[in-house]
Amino acid sequence: MANFISTLNNAQQISALYVGYYSRAADPVGFGFWKGVLDSGGLTLEQIAADFASQQESRNAYALLNAPAGQPVSVGDASVFVIQIYENIFNRVPDPAGFTFWRDALVGGFAPDQFILAIIDGAQGVDRTCLSNKIQAGLYWKDQAAATPGFTMTINSPERQEAQDTIASVDDTAASRTVARNRTDAYFAAY
Repeated sequence: MANFISTLNNAQQISALYVGYYSRAADPVGFGFWKGVLDSGGLTLEQIAADFASQQESRNAYALLNAPAGQPVSVGDASVFVIQIYENIFNRVPDPAGFTFWRDALVGGFAPDQFILAIIDGAQGVDRTCLSNKIQAGLYWKDQAAATPGFTMTINSPERQEAQDTIASVDDTAASRTVARNRTDAYFAAY
């Protein structure tokens, strides 16, 4: 990986995975675990991305990740996966050529976790700005959660939904970062 990911520090890389997989800010406990693993060299970012793919939250979100080992993924599951990841990261659907390329790659056996990293790494222009804003908003949300006594997040909790709603509202504009920050501050002030 030699493009966008290489410009990110470890915290930003982990935040990007949470955006890519879940379209949400990381919970402080999960973030701390994965960042610690990356910081220590226990796993590479590629290995962490593969571990994300096996998490129950990921399997609940994407039918493609539930395909039996060694079995090809369906065109339908690959199509839904490509569209959802683009929407998570860039707030848009892929262009037709990109959609077909990635759908066919996944059907052909390209690993879903490596697909997510490739999409993150290839972010350019407005897409890069959108993802950068989401990463920043996610880190701010995670920091506020960590500073909030009694904060917890589970797969189906309102906290998780708030983390997702906050990140989903962020786009390529500075105004969206401000709105996300204000929303985060208000949420944790009332927590």
